[in-house]
Amino acid sequence: MSDTLRKAEIFVSGLLTLMVIWLHVIAATSAGALWRDEANTIGLVTLPSVGDVWKNLQYDSFPLLWLLVLRAFSNAVGPMNDGAFRVLGFFVGVGIVGMLWVIARQLGHEVPLVSLALLGICPSLITWGDSVRAYGFGILLMLVTCALMLRFVERPGAGRLAALALGSVASVQALYYNSVVLLALCAAGAAIFARRRDWRSAGEVVVVGVVAAVSMVPYISTMRGASSWNSLVRIPEYTFALFWVKLHEALRPSGYWTLIIWVELFAVTVVAGLYAFRSKARRDLSQKQNDAILFCLVMMVVGIAALYLFLYILSYVTRPWYYLSLLALTGTCIDGLTGALMRGPTRRVIRLAAVLLFACATVFPATRAVRNRLTNIDIVAARIQSLSSPGDVVVVAQWADGVTFFRYYRGVARWATIPPIGFHRFHRYDLVGHQMLASDQAGRVRSVIDAATEALRRGHSVFIVGSLQMTPDSAEPEALPAARLPFQPLGELPYSRQWTRMVGYFLQRHSAYLATVPVPAELPINGYEHPQVHVARGWRE
Repeated sequence: MSDTLRKAEIFVSGLLTLMVIWLHVIAATSAGALWRDEANTIGLVTLPSVGDVWKNLQYDSFPLLWLLVLRAFSNAVGPMNDGAFRVLGFFVGVGIVGMLWVIARQLGHEVPLVSLALLGICPSLITWGDSVRAYGFGILLMLVTCALMLRFVERPGAGRLAALALGSVASVQALYYNSVVLLALCAAGAAIFARRRDWRSAGEVVVVGVVAAVSMVPYISTMRGASSWNSLVRIPEYTFALFWVKLHEALRPSGYWTLIIWVELFAVTVVAGLYAFRSKARRDLSQKQNDAILFCLVMMVVGIAALYLFLYILSYVTRPWYYLSLLALTGTCIDGLTGALMRGPTRRVIRLAAVLLFACATVFPATRAVRNRLTNIDIVAARIQSLSSPGDVVVVAQWADGVTFFRYYRGVARWATIPPIGFHRFHRYDLVGHQMLASDQAGRVRSVIDAATEALRRGHSVFIVGSLQMTPDSAEPEALPAARLPFQPLGELPYSRQWTRMVGYFLQRHSAYLATVPVPAELPINGYEHPQVHVARGWRE
């Protein structure tokens, strides 16, 4: 029975691994062009020198390591080689799957059944982890560091300590959130050594955490630079209710009920782990199993609390990718706890059946979710290039989309964003903030309106990429007063709306013809960057 069950677990884990790799293949071949956040990163890493990258680091969301990797890769394959970037993301995603196997073995169970089901078939982790952003790479290094910590816990030594320190520094240099995860890892490792009364090894784990923290000191200047404008992307208060909603948003692509499964698994495994650790059942477990239970309990509880506190202090308008580290940490720990606790044949059969049921329920919605283009602006740019002629004007309604449009548009028509900030290699919230401080808010879009006026009067076209805020009953929009420093949270949104409303009012009043331009796409487009195209022609007073 035991040998048959073991073979069944290996077979199912292998099948799940192949299924997960296939999902990564679908994502890589469907994602298409780089969307604006990815284009932002490539625009930054392809600056003339590494010094220039460092000086502008505040305009991206990551430490330097992933940016240096991308810079070297971009130099090798070319900055416009979207297919190569998708291949790179694919291998990062497959690397994460491989590390789930490594950590399962380090924790004392042979196969990562639960983590393959929870994390492997998680569309948000696949889509955003495989993107050109640092999320997947950071999670990969976090899992590598976790494996190195488990090796050191198993048998401390100078070589293993050095490897752990190197992995820890690399991990936090890839993703800011990993500093929080490393805190949880060090707490878990130190807890095991404290239980053994091995205070020297516990101290060495603490030193590793301190070294990694010191490596982040140079980023203080970057954070100070961002503090002058990042209030534009912050919210007044990050609440637990918002945390719950956003976590659901991250897990929803694989099923509306998925969050409930995660929460139930978290609660059950924590309670079962505490019971096993504190009761006589502890004597029935091996030393490795007891270590695995303590390690996963401490890492998960400390990690979740610390990540929530990190997001609370950050208070950004979070998106699904902000929660990938949390999911990776939780999924790995749940797998470790179930592997250590569900050892008997009956429990293993229950675990195997539950994994199969969960995988069958989520694989089809997950397949649909990862079969998405991340943007259609490359298609939009090509469409406008084919329709426009000299003298036409292109208006990109949302200034942030200008980064992607800058990357892909090669047409003859002049173009500008609303407001016309004049720089589109990467996102410059500081320039938008400068526009908000002007006393003459109508003047912020005057150059766009003047260019459109000239084009329409001369019989040319004005193409609009994105949605303009049309005013009801053709009422002229009122200008907001100049913003004040410091910026209020979400201060940009009303100003962006008023600027697009001003341009929309102008076209509504003075263009003789306003219509939608069809932009067909073979695959669904992700909602974060899916602008429509409109065209205005003719002039009326």
